[in-house]
Amino acid sequence: FFFFQAEDGIRDFCLSRGLGDVYKRQVDEFIKVFLQAEAILKQKVLQIDKRLRDYQKQRAEAETKLEEVRKKEKINNYGIMEGSTLTVTILEAQNLQLEHLRNPLASVVLKLEEQVQNTQNSRRNENPLWNETFTFDVKTGVDDLQVAVLVKTTYDEIVVGRKSISLKDFKDQQRHEEWYDMRDENHQSMSSFRLKIAIQWINSRVRYLNDVLNKWEEYIRGQHEEKLEIANDLNELYTPFPILRPPNGPDEIERIRQRNNDLEDGRVKLNPRIVNSKQLHNANWATYIFIIQALMINFYRADHLSLCIPLYYFMVLLSSRLTPKALRFSKLLIAISVGNDILWLIVNSKHWWFSAHDPGDCRAQQGIKRFVILFSWLQLLLKGVLFTIYHKLDEVFA
Repeated sequence: FFFFQAEDGIRDFCLSRGLGDVYKRQVDEFIKVFLQAEAILKQKVLQIDKRLRDYQKQRAEAETKLEEVRKKEKINNYGIMEGSTLTVTILEAQNLQLEHLRNPLASVVLKLEEQVQNTQNSRRNENPLWNETFTFDVKTGVDDLQVAVLVKTTYDEIVVGRKSISLKDFKDQQRHEEWYDMRDENHQSMSSFRLKIAIQWINSRVRYLNDVLNKWEEYIRGQHEEKLEIANDLNELYTPFPILRPPNGPDEIERIRQRNNDLEDGRVKLNPRIVNSKQLHNANWATYIFIIQALMINFYRADHLSLCIPLYYFMVLLSSRLTPKALRFSKLLIAISVGNDILWLIVNSKHWWFSAHDPGDCRAQQGIKRFVILFSWLQLLLKGVLFTIYHKLDEVFA
């Protein structure tokens, strides 16, 4: 009863005024909550954009390093790179208890492929700390890393624990930090004495940087997916109130969704700053030279198919759509045009070259015909070079 009075606003002035204040407070609270939710979602989008810029920068730097390393890295007969390194960090030990010594001075000796390194003596403690890092050159990767814990006595140093660690467990080139149970001189496991060691073996920088790139791609994909979820939340927030929706709201959501679809389908646009600049530079220059030569031949011989190759390449490049699919189509055009050139040369080259015996041709026409034949053979070679360059650029995507 009071509800309808308040809605009408014409029956009981006092009751209508009281309910109107209630509705006004509810509207104010709703607007406050709405604006807070909008601000939180927009702030999350800004944070994701910042992380995306950082991740993309890190990915670009890793890609540049990968191209530099790929040119220099050499793999030896053991399947690892020349200059392979093993990084070992001795962190701490637990329960170093000896019957005849209390709180002894302890050190750790490391041996790998005739290389020996050791830590400083720790402070007198049953749980000594070192946190010292050592680097070993690895030539074969066959030998185990030998670890020995030494305790200093009054007259000498004695071995109180040993451990042999195989390098096969670190072929993934990631940093592993583990506790290792130490063994005594009889190779029996000691009850509670253990050593914490961090190990990383870089056996191929190319594989390592490829793994790093894959991780950055995974991080970037995750950020795009999270941004799409937030964009959908914003879209739902604005659905009851379309007048409050920003002008670019739906377009932004669709752009993010399309970007995610491109990532899933492998149709990511080429970013010239990320792709190997040398490969792209070579492809551009080879295409420039090719289009000049094709234009010169077309003055006397109609070869429009050859002109389509550079025109298509620059069209997709300028529209930022130079994808693996576009490069493969360009290679297909080159293959078709090569077949067309070979067929034309078989039919015309002999006749045109010896056209000096044709009384219908003047000397200038004879020279032009021979010029076109020479350039057609040269264009065949250039198409082979262009095909190879496009193929290498395609491998960058792979």
